[in-house]
Amino acid sequence: MVKPTAAAGTLGRTSICLILCGIFGTATLLPLFWVQIPPLVDYPNHLARMWILVHRTEIPELAVNYTVNWRIVPYLAMDLVVAALSQVMPVEQAGHTFIALTILALVGGTISLYRTLHGRWGVWPIWSVLFVYNTAMFWGFLYCLFATGVYLFAFSGWVATRRWRAGPRILTFSAVASVLVLLHLLAFGLYALSVGSYELAGRISGRRLSLSSLTSLCALALQFVPAVFLWYASLKQGGFTFTAYGDLGSKFYALMSPFIFGYEPAVFDRFAALTTSSFLIFAIATPVT
Repeated sequence: MVKPTAAAGTLGRTSICLILCGIFGTATLLPLFWVQIPPLVDYPNHLARMWILVHRTEIPELAVNYTVNWRIVPYLAMDLVVAALSQVMPVEQAGHTFIALTILALVGGTISLYRTLHGRWGVWPIWSVLFVYNTAMFWGFLYCLFATGVYLFAFSGWVATRRWRAGPRILTFSAVASVLVLLHLLAFGLYALSVGSYELAGRISGRRLSLSSLTSLCALALQFVPAVFLWYASLKQGGFTFTAYGDLGSKFYALMSPFIFGYEPAVFDRFAALTTSSFLIFAIATPVT
């Protein structure tokens, strides 16, 4: 039985966390309302493509020059969501809404995962708002970011359903994994890595993995089979396959990417990176009591 004082304290902490989520979430979304076209490098191209996708049948010139060829590719997040939103609002507003949903998914997914793993609300995941406006957002990689937010919710759901029967759980998250691979391949990779690491850690006892634990782990991996087949089908579609790993400067830029919203790191970006890294090292090195 929970004591009244403890229950009141829990309710108070939950209320504070929800209020902070509302305040910081609103503050993070405000820049979207100050501009007509958000200053994201790839976004105008994506928005123009969405406009053509929605209005191609209304304008003869578009119908002559553009055709829609829907196929299985592992980066359909914006195409699916913005096209659906454009049925009830103008394409420009649908694009704004998609960016807002991306931000909310990243922050909300972080909060949801924290709540699922720790069984309580906390203020720590709210500070994820500090990293929403990052290099990937600046370059307009919205497909990847939106799908990453969905991945956070998907993994939260996997952890929250750990007491489900294996069959229904595998079937349910087979569908979830398939959706992730269609939204963006990176999100599916993160989900598979997270589930595998979580389940493996839960089955290791005394640094030894028993045969029964290994068998159940392989059974849970069946959820990835439909998504892998979808990914394999996408390979037959062809497409751009060039890969560049970049020079040392590019790697430093990538290392600083959570803190940068621009072409190069500013002084404040370097300070934020140093401060955050120092805090993380201190937090990891400090024993839990």
